[in-house]
Amino acid sequence: MLVIKQEFADALERLSPEDQKRVKEAVFKLMTDGGTGLPGQRRKKMKRADYIEYRASQGLRIIASQQGPDTILLFADQHDDAIQAAERGYLKGHVEDLARFRELELPSDAPKQEVPRRGPLAAFSDNDLQSQFKIPPDWIPALRSIRTEEQFASQEFETLVPDDCYWRLAQLFPREQSVSTAAAPTYRVLDQDILQRHFEGTLAELQYNLPPESWALIERKKPGAILVRGGPGSGKSLVLLYRALHLLETPGFFQAPRVLYVTFTNQLTEDTRAKALRLRGRLPSNFTIATVDKIAHGLIRSGTTIYDDDVLTSHLAEILKQEPTTADLDPVFVREEITDIIEWRGLRTLDEYLAARRTGRGQALRATAREAIWAVYERLRDKLKAAKKRTPGMARIEAFDAAVAMPEEDRYDAVLVDELQDLSAPAIGMLINLAAGTGQQRNIMMVGDGGQSIYNRGFTWREVGLRFGGANVFTLKACERSSQEILDFASALACGVVTETDGDAPSAASLHGDVPRIIEGFEDRDDQRDFLVTEVRKLISNGTRPDSLAVLARSQKEITRIQAALELGNVPVVSQGDYEFYKRNAVRVLTCHSAKGLEFSQVYIVGVDDGSFPLRYDAKLSPEERSAYVAQDLRLLYVAATRARHRLTLLCGIRPSPFLDTVRTGDVSKVTRVS
Repeated sequence: MLVIKQEFADALERLSPEDQKRVKEAVFKLMTDGGTGLPGQRRKKMKRADYIEYRASQGLRIIASQQGPDTILLFADQHDDAIQAAERGYLKGHVEDLARFRELELPSDAPKQEVPRRGPLAAFSDNDLQSQFKIPPDWIPALRSIRTEEQFASQEFETLVPDDCYWRLAQLFPREQSVSTAAAPTYRVLDQDILQRHFEGTLAELQYNLPPESWALIERKKPGAILVRGGPGSGKSLVLLYRALHLLETPGFFQAPRVLYVTFTNQLTEDTRAKALRLRGRLPSNFTIATVDKIAHGLIRSGTTIYDDDVLTSHLAEILKQEPTTADLDPVFVREEITDIIEWRGLRTLDEYLAARRTGRGQALRATAREAIWAVYERLRDKLKAAKKRTPGMARIEAFDAAVAMPEEDRYDAVLVDELQDLSAPAIGMLINLAAGTGQQRNIMMVGDGGQSIYNRGFTWREVGLRFGGANVFTLKACERSSQEILDFASALACGVVTETDGDAPSAASLHGDVPRIIEGFEDRDDQRDFLVTEVRKLISNGTRPDSLAVLARSQKEITRIQAALELGNVPVVSQGDYEFYKRNAVRVLTCHSAKGLEFSQVYIVGVDDGSFPLRYDAKLSPEERSAYVAQDLRLLYVAATRARHRLTLLCGIRPSPFLDTVRTGDVSKVTRVS
């Protein structure tokens, strides 16, 4: 059997059309006669693993590995580049136990179809199109003239045929390039027909593969609430997406299913939407993908939500000045007390606030102080309500109430939630009540990783109505995203904060590569940006695809400066929130917060300095409160570092982040830059 790793597919795409053709011809010969028809073949003992080197032409090489009867295609490039990739151990992790991957077996009674030669539908007769796909006869000529997925999607076939027929038909047309995923795809090729259709991009089923334990969750038949835990790159989000598609497409689950898929950020929403489109060619009308706040606003449908902290602080400062008893309170502290304690936990009454534990908040507020803050909160609510405005926390509480009152027939048959660890109590309660049924019969799957929590939770799952029995809690341990070297670095960086608190840290990775780099000694951020532009330009000139590179920073202001510097250096760049974020072949720039759930081949983190990781906090904070904030900053850097699959670089000034002190010498390549 032939197994094609995603890295081979990526390498193939980077070659010229002529070299792609030579490599594909070599792969066909390899599948036909085991490589005996190729110009040459030799086994070579390399530094970290045994590989087979195939000659696709005089200059081109295919790097593969043999495991039992399976030939694993790992890399393809010009001779020197291919050999160097293997020599430095870049591919070692791809030689794993293939039994972990689910085989895409064809039904034994399925007739062999002719490989399309004159277009995606050349193998199907008119009768096939009518019987298998329910295409009206008068639409068949127009359908046969279509060559791409974009052309297909622009027509009106969706209104003519059943949903299942539309999806199967859409899969026959070439699709856009694969988007990022939390598990590196593996392609299993059983015969030449599948190989041909795979190279043509007409088999979406070949894109993603997951271990058997993940498929057990995806295809689980028992109803009820499911919690899936796992560290960065363990495939949690991909399991969630496949679960949604499985519920929509499998007869017997629901009569006419309505499925809600919930993400944490707009960037994650677009990433999930792109994956679903890549897999199915379209989004079914009964499949909703949205952020928590968009869902909340859809339920309450009125008023404006104020997300700007400075605006809220200004409102509170005005209110505090009106009362002598509260004039001495710090508006920033009051705002944080309202947003992080009262609204985050969904506290409804003064009594609930008086009873709330405030671990890590520093000031052990007495009852009189809490009463004063609660009075300020009530005045803030009245003030905003009169102006038809609200805070995000107020919107989530209103949405929770609306979800509780929703008629049963308007609820979703299944609710699937990503990044559970970063949701507030009212948001979780809202999502629970959007699922049809009662109690443990609700079809809910929630995935999360406590180690990646970048917001203080302050409540237990049970307190918000989530009750996961032991048999309904699953942990994904393997890391399918980052190399073992990046995983070792991230584990040392976390220094127990992740594992001791959450127990979700991945134990092993299937990839190997270069150790992360720490480059320190930059005079200022301008110096860091200049270095970044020079290095990125050099990588691109040497053949690196711009869209394989990502630059992360702590603040949006720094991201704006980085984008401007790259543009000035004539580097193609696209920033978070841009409509073409996934479409343009450009360097991605985004904040560490926005990068949650995403992945990139190479990642640069700019500004890993003392004062950014961690931030400089008020000297008045108690040790307990400071410790809570610092741990939160450490998890944010951990999240940023684990976005990288193959290569990670951190840029630091003359005072690097103290978080880096915990990293062992063998886990990193440290360079002090000399001006």
